[in-house]
Amino acid sequence: MREQIGPATIPRRTSARAASRTYAGHSAGIHPEEDEEEYPEETRPGTSAIRYTDRQGNRVIRQGNRQIVLHEEPPKKHVHWLLFVGLAFFIMAFGWVAFGALANWWQGKVDDWTYGTPRTFQIDQAVGINDSPQNPSHFMAMDLRGAVFVIDIEGGDPTKAQSLPIIGLSQDQQSDPVTISFEDVDGDGRPDMLVHVAGFTIILLNNGKTFVGKHP
Repeated sequence: MREQIGPATIPRRTSARAASRTYAGHSAGIHPEEDEEEYPEETRPGTSAIRYTDRQGNRVIRQGNRQIVLHEEPPKKHVHWLLFVGLAFFIMAFGWVAFGALANWWQGKVDDWTYGTPRTFQIDQAVGINDSPQNPSHFMAMDLRGAVFVIDIEGGDPTKAQSLPIIGLSQDQQSDPVTISFEDVDGDGRPDMLVHVAGFTIILLNNGKTFVGKHP
């Protein structure tokens, strides 16, 4: 006898949604956030899923009436160390230029207070030319728009004044102060004139009658 086998009982298939735990998403005002990363298979959209980025920068997946918001932290920005090196060099260069400009401005102000405009320097000195220690000669050195000269008033007598041209300076040296001093350079016992201007010194020798340029 053939044994009759009844119809086999086929277990009912359970849908993937029913088998899973709480679905992560929001709809109708519900905003779950805990299960979005725990069940990534639920967040995989089907062929009809729409992906976009909202105004807050979050990625959103919409499928039917379901909507999943993926909150992502913005990537950290790494600053290259060369940026700090370049910034340091820029600050150093800017500081150097600013310091130089400030130093020049301040030096100009000091020269204005000390030598006036045009730059003028005056000194009394007995040099043995129509003068004496009791009545020394008066010397006035001046930088007049780049023309440097010395006025020698022998014995303090304006009628015996003479002008001694010294040197012509460039345009950027027209505000340089000029000073004079006296020293016996050639050892003849008479004080010679030393004119200091623009970082160098010009020597005028005393020949007993006037001052003449020193020849090498």
